[in-house]
Amino acid sequence: MRIVCLIFAIISIGSSQASQLVVGISEGDYAPFYYDTDEGLTGAAVEIVELIAQQTGHSIAYQRLPWKRVQQYLAQGRIDLVMLYFKSPDRASDVHYVEPAILHESSHLFVMASQRIEFEGDLESLSGFRFGYVDGYWHGNSFEQFEPKVKKTYANSRALITALQRGVIDVAVGNEAVIGHLLKEIGLRLPINFLQPAIDYAPDYIAISRQIDDAENLSADFAKVLEQFTQTQRYRDILKKYGITKPR
Repeated sequence: MRIVCLIFAIISIGSSQASQLVVGISEGDYAPFYYDTDEGLTGAAVEIVELIAQQTGHSIAYQRLPWKRVQQYLAQGRIDLVMLYFKSPDRASDVHYVEPAILHESSHLFVMASQRIEFEGDLESLSGFRFGYVDGYWHGNSFEQFEPKVKKTYANSRALITALQRGVIDVAVGNEAVIGHLLKEIGLRLPINFLQPAIDYAPDYIAISRQIDDAENLSADFAKVLEQFTQTQRYRDILKKYGITKPR
């Protein structure tokens, strides 16, 4: 481990030119991955990406946008990268995915406790219910192909929770840690149940726009640093700090 850490510490700037990189993030916090505090933006993804940027000689600036617009700007090269992006066939032509995955996260169904909805892993068993999720968020192939009675999209997690609370939808889809953090932030003590098992558990990738200058070299430089960093104790400490699990 000492050898790995030493190698990581002496990585020099690669072939991409040093510059400020604009990172697109959603308007709402996505804790524990990124969220605002009195000291500024923090979170597991923020710590990792800022460390990689520093090691490759870049600085970071964040731009908050509706998530759908983040994706549009990424495809157009109006922002340089996003920190957390699931792989899907329709995205591959727009971005370079930095390997390996930066983090992993799971998608769960959640309902009002009064609904008493039971779930054993088969989405089709819930096809008669009204579903909602945040527009542009990926929850796996099974959910993508799932066609329930109603399948509505919302601009952000707060709007999704409101729709569930008001009975506009029966079942919402999201990340348990993200939804739990948001409920605490807005001071709501809703009787919500997260249904098990998760409907998806997938890797998140740093995604770099193919439209920006030197995109391929930047992706290669990020990949070189990230691959070595994920083997270090410091990376494991970040996961532990934010309560994020790493697949075995």
